[in-house]
Amino acid sequence: MSVSFKNMRPKLNYRVFARFFWGLASEKEKDHVYGSQESHQMMRRQWEAGSEAPYGEELVDELFERIRPRPSASRKSRRIWRPRLARIAAVVLVFIGLGTVTYLLGFHSQLLEPPVNYVEKSNPGGQRSLIVLPDDSRVWLNAESSLRYPDTFKGQKRRVVKLSGEAYFEVASRGAKAFVVRTSDLSVKVTGTRFNVRAYPEEQHIETTLVEGRVVVDPQCDSKARDLKPGHQASYSRTHHVLEIIPDVNVQEKIAWKNGRLIFNNDPFVEVARDLERWYGVDIHLSPGLKGKHRYTMTITDESLREVCEMLRTTTPLSCTVRNQKVYFSTAGSVKEEKNH
Repeated sequence: MSVSFKNMRPKLNYRVFARFFWGLASEKEKDHVYGSQESHQMMRRQWEAGSEAPYGEELVDELFERIRPRPSASRKSRRIWRPRLARIAAVVLVFIGLGTVTYLLGFHSQLLEPPVNYVEKSNPGGQRSLIVLPDDSRVWLNAESSLRYPDTFKGQKRRVVKLSGEAYFEVASRGAKAFVVRTSDLSVKVTGTRFNVRAYPEEQHIETTLVEGRVVVDPQCDSKARDLKPGHQASYSRTHHVLEIIPDVNVQEKIAWKNGRLIFNNDPFVEVARDLERWYGVDIHLSPGLKGKHRYTMTITDESLREVCEMLRTTTPLSCTVRNQKVYFSTAGSVKEEKNH
């Protein structure tokens, strides 16, 4: 359904618009609002935004008065028009459900304010960083990760940041103003809490681990949003579009990276190699015979890459060669394969 306004005028005085909704507008000012092109556009934008602002009975009566048929219409026509009027009035009321002068002044100020500037922080492999957001929330950003956020949260209903990779968040509480972490496939909504999000684009799962407080994990697919309790992890499968809640995970193990420790607990070698790549900022190549073999339990703190290679060699029959920023792993004795790289 669309609403058309005849004799639209090119300009709308926002003070007149505010007076109209406050009930202080003169008849001339009311006609100006009804016939304004900007008024029509603002009503359409408000429809798209889905405003739920309240409106008074006086405005209902006035709208019916504006769009009702003239007395010359037949009685049958009036009976047909009455339900139509109700539907039309409902649409118009939603259009102009701005409701208060505060909203109107806020909307006007948004038109005058410059666009929001965004800041993007990125870490290459082998680098981690601490970011303090405009609201004093703190974010530990892992290697091969990026975070995008506005340079200010003032005037915004929510504090929204965009994450690719992994980050640990300590969110400063700001009353009812929610903090939202968006990834490629889901959003994590909080008010004030501590949690870790792992959302590397090349991995099949997005993991959210809650340390303290409360978060809501909301996938973009058909899966329902789920509340997460401290000590629990939400694992979302990009392949199957399923959100699984895993209770009683080892939280300290999941967030150890932010304190300079990399912990593996019976993890497949493929996953170990992937994390070592990010940790040291190198390219790791595995021979086909190693994929799917061997699991490792170990903790890395300040060891060099060569020391880690030596640790792996002492526990499993591996051969490791380091050249510049490339590391080659193969089964022990596969010297020929290493030389071919």
